[in-house]
Amino acid sequence: MFGLIALFLTDVHENFGALFDIVHSNDPDVVLLGGDILSNPDLSLLRDIFLLLNDFSSEDILFVPGNWEPIEILLWDMFGRSLNIHASRRTIGEYTFCGIGGSAPRIFFFPLELNIEDIEYYAGRLQDIGEVSVFISHMIPYDCVVLKNLIHSLSPKVALCGHIHEKIFIRRDNGTIVANPGAVYDGRYSIVNIDEGEVLLRNTGDYLDGLNMREDSLWKTLSDDPSSLRLLPILDTIYMGYPKYRSLLKRTGITHLLRAIPIDGLYGLALYRTALISRDYSMPLLDEDTLLRIIGRNAMYDRWVIRIIRDTWSGSPPRQILEPIIENLRRWSFDEICFSLLDILRMPTVMSLHENTLAEIFDMLHSKIPERLSLHHVFLLLANAMLSNQKFLGIEDIIDSTHNIIEDASLDSLGILIEGLSRYTSRELLEKLAHHLKPVINEKLEDTKTTEVEFFRRRISMLMPRDSIFVITLADTLLD
Repeated sequence: MFGLIALFLTDVHENFGALFDIVHSNDPDVVLLGGDILSNPDLSLLRDIFLLLNDFSSEDILFVPGNWEPIEILLWDMFGRSLNIHASRRTIGEYTFCGIGGSAPRIFFFPLELNIEDIEYYAGRLQDIGEVSVFISHMIPYDCVVLKNLIHSLSPKVALCGHIHEKIFIRRDNGTIVANPGAVYDGRYSIVNIDEGEVLLRNTGDYLDGLNMREDSLWKTLSDDPSSLRLLPILDTIYMGYPKYRSLLKRTGITHLLRAIPIDGLYGLALYRTALISRDYSMPLLDEDTLLRIIGRNAMYDRWVIRIIRDTWSGSPPRQILEPIIENLRRWSFDEICFSLLDILRMPTVMSLHENTLAEIFDMLHSKIPERLSLHHVFLLLANAMLSNQKFLGIEDIIDSTHNIIEDASLDSLGILIEGLSRYTSRELLEKLAHHLKPVINEKLEDTKTTEVEFFRRRISMLMPRDSIFVITLADTLLD
């Protein structure tokens, strides 16, 4: 094949073994992701997966979020070298990419749902962007008339989608090749030749087929190639429904194997997956010494340990593990501290046990605030202030010190900020935030286009079933 070759993956749903194995096994010019990397709206975990992909692959990475991504991801243009192309245009050489993420509302609530008016709003941003090579949506375009009409209008060479895992297809529509390769969760993906308008569907198959489903073959494979890349797909495959390998894990001792693997690349992620297996299968696979080996190597490794303790440990977090992680926060950058705190502050006992140190960390944040502050930085500060119940940093202090950023933000971005923060806080703190934001919002409502105003109102109305006090505090403005 000639021309620009893209690797398209969608609906990973935390099958990280398949994700990294597919990227490792192919040599594309660009990696395209169609959303649903996770199956929960964990912003910190999502960012770390993108950063690992950046380190793991030298190719450009472009993505749109799925319905499982947290809505606040729309405040980020990029994570490292991974570029968000939701409602925006990105170019690589002579090729232009754009897309729309999220999904339409269904009977279950998802973090990033967009109703038809929202999709029309974002589609309007893409109407006049010129020639398009590849369009990516999380939703299947034929399930949304707005997306279908947008593709007809843009006439890209290729349109790629996902969301409905079992609805795998390739079809030609008005000169555009439209394809859904199926879910990475099931080992499916596609290779795309953009110049030729060609999409090839691929299936990794079952990782264990080549091992003849035998315990000795699996153990030999691990022993011959004890790398985190080789280990992770096998751990994930076991985790996805192969409890018969519990006896192998007990007999061979995964902890011993993990200690033989160089601590780099995907090692922290492999530990995390091992811990999830340990929790769900009630097997003692990890010990404290294994975790202590990686603490302090970098901020991401510390976050993997935090997640292992938070998601799989029974009882209170061990002080000998948690104390050095909190102390290490002093060494990291503003962003790394904020994302680590998102994980740390979700552990119930951490504030009472480490209040003095955390108070110093929050004080130190001010000295590390970037000169070029963005709205997503404001989001991180507010989320951590709310998670800590303002014990170390007040909402009014954040609003006052970042007033110029909030004033410059668009109304639709403020709506996303508000809806995203609703997952991190209580009714009382939402009321306080509403009080401080109300003057800015009222001023913007007078000077903003109708489409942005309506988008903002829909974001607020999304909070009504969750009893958001925003609806009460801003009722005279929003519910006219």
